[in-house]
Amino acid sequence: MSLPLFLKPKNLYHMIRLGKSNDGGYLCGTTSIKKANTLISFGINDDFSFEENFLKFNPNIKIICYDENDYKIFWLKKIWSAIGNIFYGLNIKSILITIITIVKFNIFFKKNTLIKKKITYNSLNDILIKEKKLIHEPLFLKIDIEGSEYRILESILKIQDSIVGIVIEFHDIDLHIEKIKNFINKLRLSLIHIHGNNYSELDQSGNPTTIELTFEKDPKFDNGDQIYPNILDQPNNPLKKNINLKFI
Repeated sequence: MSLPLFLKPKNLYHMIRLGKSNDGGYLCGTTSIKKANTLISFGINDDFSFEENFLKFNPNIKIICYDENDYKIFWLKKIWSAIGNIFYGLNIKSILITIITIVKFNIFFKKNTLIKKKITYNSLNDILIKEKKLIHEPLFLKIDIEGSEYRILESILKIQDSIVGIVIEFHDIDLHIEKIKNFINKLRLSLIHIHGNNYSELDQSGNPTTIELTFEKDPKFDNGDQIYPNILDQPNNPLKKNINLKFI
């Protein structure tokens, strides 16, 4: 089981983990967190823990999030699902958790920006033009958009001088490995971390088909051995072990 060598960071870097336990948390370089003026997040669903943690480490950050969900319908479905759990599974906790999540979600996005938008090839360019008054460089990008990440890679490269950090989840990497290689080769930020998402299927070689990559401009080196998973990494699926990564 081994991944191509271009996916292996060249050194060990100083990082912290942002976001909730297991799925939704990412390792980020400390330098980029402090330097960023705007965090642009693509893909929220009902989890804003990464953005919430980012704000704690950089209280002056401007947060702008994008998701294609219609949240009035989204939350209604969540509530009905939770009510169904009460009747069929006698799980009263699910409705309480849903209500608490909705309240916290709305409180967070009263102070921060959430925009309904489907991500397309021109989305990033459109956002930078349309939201010019909201966005201040340098930027940090968080991208978790279930396969649509490949549509905005060229747009990222065009504005890379304005970016200090990126966390991005790549899906179906067995089908798109050349696109990822081309992106990394053209990106002038350093690849500082890789993590295999253990919710994804393994390919024929036993490699994860979904990976999380972190990039940073001028990263700070750290002491220690390069081991993947990193000691800070957590399995996306808590019921399964983290995936050990090797490279050739």
